[in-house]
Amino acid sequence: MIAVIGLVKKYLSPASLEADSTAKSKLVIKLAESDPFAIWCAHGKAAAKGISFEDRANGLFIAQLPVKKEKL
Repeated sequence: MIAVIGLVKKYLSPASLEADSTAKSKLVIKLAESDPFAIWCAHGKAAAKGISFEDRANGLFIAQLPVKKEKL
């Protein structure tokens, strides 16, 4: 199970992200703006090519993205 929490620096809800597709262990999302966002994983670790995730414990991860006003 995966839950997208939302953009953390602007306190935006998961509505600021668009789920493009899902699979058993994969989630593809689109961001309205590039900004750090939080994701929770019931099992395993969050991972994405070219993105580092900060482990905040108990399944919570913060994607370390640069702040840009462009879609990602």
